Amino acid sequence: MKINFNTLGLSSGGGNRVIIELSNRLVDRGHDVTISAVTLQRFDWYGKENIKAKLNMAFPSVITRIIHQRIQHKYYVDVQLDLLKKIIPDCDVNIATFCLTVAPTVDSHKGKPFYLVQNYEPWFFTDPKLIKIANDSYDSPAIKICVSHWLEQKTGGIYIGNGVNTDVFKPKLTFSEKEPNSIIYFYRGMSGKRDDLALECLSKLYEKKKSKIHIVAQSNFAKTINPNFRFELHTCLSDIELAKVYSSARILLYTSSFEGFGLPPLEALACGTNVVSTPFTGNEFLVDKENCFLAKTPEKITSHIIELLENDELALEHLSNGKSTVADHNFDKMIDILENLFEKNVKKQ
Repeated sequence: MKINFNTLGLSSGGGNRVIIELSNRLVDRGHDVTISAVTLQRFDWYGKENIKAKLNMAFPSVITRIIHQRIQHKYYVDVQLDLLKKIIPDCDVNIATFCLTVAPTVDSHKGKPFYLVQNYEPWFFTDPKLIKIANDSYDSPAIKICVSHWLEQKTGGIYIGNGVNTDVFKPKLTFSEKEPNSIIYFYRGMSGKRDDLALECLSKLYEKKKSKIHIVAQSNFAKTINPNFRFELHTCLSDIELAKVYSSARILLYTSSFEGFGLPPLEALACGTNVVSTPFTGNEFLVDKENCFLAKTPEKITSHIIELLENDELALEHLSNGKSTVADHNFDKMIDILENLFEKNVKKQ
């Protein structure tokens, strides 16, 4: 089949990682796959050479899109959606990957429209226009395919699951080779990600452990981080580099309030790294006291981190259970489901 994915851009992020992983595996199964994007932005996080699908873009850079927007004097979303609609190629399967791409996908009348739902997007926005677009996207004719059960229930879509690429996200060091007392966290600059909670927990941890603790931050918002503790900062990591950082740390601290799925904890477990997390809305693979610790308050989160740092036997037990969690989530299972859906719903052009 001719399969097309529609996105505004391919910047670093879990949602785009899933798009690329699915497109690569569909190519491997003999499909003709295209990724259409308004701008492709930078590729060092994944590697342009590692993308097997054909890349179809309206503009080669964000700057040229902004110039076009100003010439047209249009609302920035309208500019992007108009451009996307124009570049969508002829195809059998036409997949929107974000609420803003649903209308151009459907209105292009190219192929059978699907909507890959990776988060509950009305919660992303404060702009009333964007909230309306997000809400309306779930009522479109596109067949909704969801990466988690809670999104399936929330939107009335079809569950396809989610995965992690264990060829990339895998242990690079043994447990004993990891840096002692090391914690990694993601500073993401969005209210729903609860950066404030993470920083409060790490501050408390630093007060208790001081020089014995090693905090590693991954962020593309380096200038906005100003904590009262020392930390090692990484920005714009490739997936291979990110896997190395995961692997070198003892614990991932994850403090989101909601996620469509929440890939970082799964990636951490795949890399042999323990997880301490909030029980975020959308969680369906982290099980408290089995493959992780879940807690809501800074005090509880901090005590769980210390417990895992000081109890190797408990940490290894969580990681052993985490292996089966990772094995249950793989992209090949998703492709099996997708191919069946396409065959049932698509009449080849």
